[in-house]
Amino acid sequence: MHRLGGPLAKIERAQSQIVTLQESVQGFFRDHLYEIGVAEYNPQANHHSLRVKSGPEEFPIEWSLLIGEVAHNLRSALDGIVYQLVRANNRWPSFNTQFPIFLVGKTKRFRHGRKDVLIPHFEGKDFADGLSMINGVAERHIAAFRRLQPYKRGNGHRKYPLYLLKELNNTDKHRLVTVVSPTPAQMQFSGLAGMVHFKPRVTLRPNAKIGWVTDVPPNQPGGGGIYVLDVATMKLLEPEMQVDIKVTPSIGFGDTCKAVEGLPVFFTLQRMVNQAYSVFEAFKGKF
Repeated sequence: MHRLGGPLAKIERAQSQIVTLQESVQGFFRDHLYEIGVAEYNPQANHHSLRVKSGPEEFPIEWSLLIGEVAHNLRSALDGIVYQLVRANNRWPSFNTQFPIFLVGKTKRFRHGRKDVLIPHFEGKDFADGLSMINGVAERHIAAFRRLQPYKRGNGHRKYPLYLLKELNNTDKHRLVTVVSPTPAQMQFSGLAGMVHFKPRVTLRPNAKIGWVTDVPPNQPGGGGIYVLDVATMKLLEPEMQVDIKVTPSIGFGDTCKAVEGLPVFFTLQRMVNQAYSVFEAFKGKF
């Protein structure tokens, strides 16, 4: 087996866990539907609110566990790459050997009370610093670690997949199980209306306003209200507010990990997997 066979297997395992999570989420929402209703009219904006009337009250804990396992496998794969690089250099890894992920490159001080405190940074060699984590890796490989650091990404460093992975894994491992919040991914409206709009990032909870719908303009066929189309006879029924609105939910990260809070779960996890594959490709030829 190639030295990085183990890390690669963990990345592939994380990818398969995302697929398992997707299947679980899709199956759950097929069986647990959200009921959406047309609510109050806003005369200033000339539209009716769309609000959640009912829906599932809780979600399978399996989702949180799978998210934590994805993060663990990816973080473990990255650490395993560093371990193998140290061994390939005929050195022995220490208990501090791990893949460094830092928002700060060089020494940065801040005032805490009467003392100047150094925060951990990549270029430092103290225990919590980046170079201490890759001690034993051949010098010719250090530049590759520098290029991969979040602090190299400018203003986007806090959205960089490696930083998100580090924060998600630490939160899940040391603090709280990851929580998720459902958001509307798609909406189907069976009826006749003017404009239909929904907010893709709003949390689906009782009475939450997820969008709005306007009446059919008076100068249009059936104008002057919101109508339901009878698909059997293809005729417009009398104006009424009980139209059929179906929402296809997705899930976003809840508030247990501030770094990923509000981000879409599947897109974010897939970015982490893709980044881990990129790291693997960057180092697999260095043995």
